[in-house]
Amino acid sequence: MILFKDLKQGHAVHFFNRKTAKYEQGIIASDPSLPHYQATQPTMVVDVAITVGSDTKTYSIPETLSTTYYGDTCISTDMQAILREIDQLYNQAEAAISSVPTWEQIKQHCSDLRDTLNPEVKEKKLLDQRMTRLEDNMGNLTNMFKEFMEMHR
Repeated sequence: MILFKDLKQGHAVHFFNRKTAKYEQGIIASDPSLPHYQATQPTMVVDVAITVGSDTKTYSIPETLSTTYYGDTCISTDMQAILREIDQLYNQAEAAISSVPTWEQIKQHCSDLRDTLNPEVKEKKLLDQRMTRLEDNMGNLTNMFKEFMEMHR
């Protein structure tokens, strides 16, 4: 495990976006700066210029880290750390997917309760049912009238 402060130009760095599950590899564009204090950081940081594709950005990273986060993105010098992030996100996705049936059931129960307990929703549902029956009956009458007209031609 290499710390960001120990990286040299040309070294690979790994990026994993936890929101999109996208992996990219970057390259250190130049040797990191000497450790220094930054107003927003309580520890010493190094400025590290990293190129991903054709884009080069400079990140201020605490000097004692080999893995850090910028928003939804994990940046690491260690592939094992990225693999742990991928496994963790996979497990979260699996848990979310397996909970879908429970949430569908909860949604249905809430819908049923709203229909039962909310007089406005209950009335609208009854009106919708009446309209559907009326439309069905009108369709039946239309068909009967057509059949009657054809029989008397």
